Amino acid sequence: MGKAHEWSNAIIAQHWTGSVQQGATIIPFPGGNTTNSVSGDGKVKTINELESIAIENAIFEFNGNLTEAALKRGALDVRHFTEKVKQYNIDPSLARKKRAA
Repeated sequence: MGKAHEWSNAIIAQHWTGSVQQGATIIPFPGGNTTNSVSGDGKVKTINELESIAIENAIFEFNGNLTEAALKRGALDVRHFTEKVKQYNIDPSLARKKRAA
């Protein structure tokens, strides 16, 4: 089934034990770090915000190499991953500069 199926199972398997206001449910992003699911003002981050963070983290992990970041992080294809980078205005050159420093 692939990475998408694995991530779905990881999300379903995790359980949030923190406080939840007004009956809302927080689903932690795969990796179990629930603190990244809530912004500084206490609002739950959107799926797009979490996806943007995950993509940016992958790009930094692989020093700006979009192909490697996409393939190692289970993107469906490199083109789709690159489109998401553009959609979220992520600048891979920042990760490349970090590598050069």
